[in-house]
Amino acid sequence: MADDIEIDLDDLERRMDGALAALRSEFSSLRTGRATASMLDPVMVDAYGAMMPINQVGTVNVPEPRMVTINVWDKAMVVA
Repeated sequence: MADDIEIDLDDLERRMDGALAALRSEFSSLRTGRATASMLDPVMVDAYGAMMPINQVGTVNVPEPRMVTINVWDKAMVVA
């Protein structure tokens, strides 16, 4: 009976790699009471007519545990 079970090891490995990648992504955004630059990785902004990740339009810094600064490279993009 146990001989009837077929396992595609390549498919299993691919699915496990996907699950681990998703878990790593979740853990990287885990809030620990301290700000991290990676917290803003999912944030997209409208730049030059396209949606871009915020880290591609400026520098994200964490000078203090509860402070995040973003220095935009092209000041003309900032509207406020």
